[in-house]
Amino acid sequence: MALSSSANESSYVQAISNRWDNALVANFERHTPAATDFNYPKTAYLTAAASLTFIPWEGTSSVTVSFAAGWVPIRMKQISAVSAGDVYVGW
Repeated sequence: MALSSSANESSYVQAISNRWDNALVANFERHTPAATDFNYPKTAYLTAAASLTFIPWEGTSSVTVSFAAGWVPIRMKQISAVSAGDVYVGW
């Protein structure tokens, strides 16, 4: 898939820079799982392989899924439990 620039991007380098600005989280903090909804979608980072109980941003029911350590590529409305390690959230 080729990277194309939009009307307000004058170069390939600017196009890549703009994609990174949108892809990287601006804020990152340790999260204590609780049954409280976030005000806006967040993604999780797990410090260890774990089962994560969460509500997807577009959903209404909680699900529990096992993930490897690292970024979880799902936008979440709530993280209520993590089975191992720490969970950080980015937004």
